[in-house]
Amino acid sequence: MAESGIEAGVIATLLAQSKITNLTSTRIYPGDQYPQGSAFPVIMVARQSTPSRRLHMGGKLSFIEANVQVRCFAKDTTSVDGYATAKNVADEVASQLNGLKGTSGGYDFRGTYSVGESDVTEFPLSGSDQRVYWVGSDWRILYKDP
Repeated sequence: MAESGIEAGVIATLLAQSKITNLTSTRIYPGDQYPQGSAFPVIMVARQSTPSRRLHMGGKLSFIEANVQVRCFAKDTTSVDGYATAKNVADEVASQLNGLKGTSGGYDFRGTYSVGESDVTEFPLSGSDQRVYWVGSDWRILYKDP
């Protein structure tokens, strides 16, 4: 899936941070499904909603507010605690996105803030005990219309 919209700006921001790519390499994808057979950890970035563009008497405002979810996935292995890894990646994502201002991926970020976080455990259907964990964080992002 090709990157488009504010997701591309968020992905560019995360890929520019060595603290994140040291954990995930370039496995940061748009949408809500990582490629089958992906190595872990993986980050998924998906726009959840964009409220209607606000208008004023002079026309359209140039700022947009979007709700974006970032999910950090990791898997248990014999040497890796999947939940601890997913949480560690999510903490690094939060440190990079919280209060973000500036230009990245062609988007002029005017402010970001976290509006929630959730932890999920996916139990395998195959009968193995290799669980996949993900930590999701929801972000409200204010940006200038490109």
